[in-house]
Amino acid sequence: MKRQKFLSSEERAALCGIMRKRKGDSLEVRRANVLLLLDQGKSTSFVAAVLYLDAETVREWRRMFVANGMSWLPMSA
Repeated sequence: MKRQKFLSSEERAALCGIMRKRKGDSLEVRRANVLLLLDQGKSTSFVAAVLYLDAETVREWRRMFVANGMSWLPMSA
């Protein structure tokens, strides 16, 4: 079963821009990385394992992004 993408093209472009920054908030970069991988159809468990995160953290970050959009991404938690 293929997962449906949840990012708009504008959000995807903004997240890619965050990933390309040389300097930035490391939490913001990690969150962007999680969201981009999930949007590519990677599973929660895969993303968690690759990025050394807890699977529940990955699920929570996706929920927070879906609920709040790009305004949630900067370090706020």
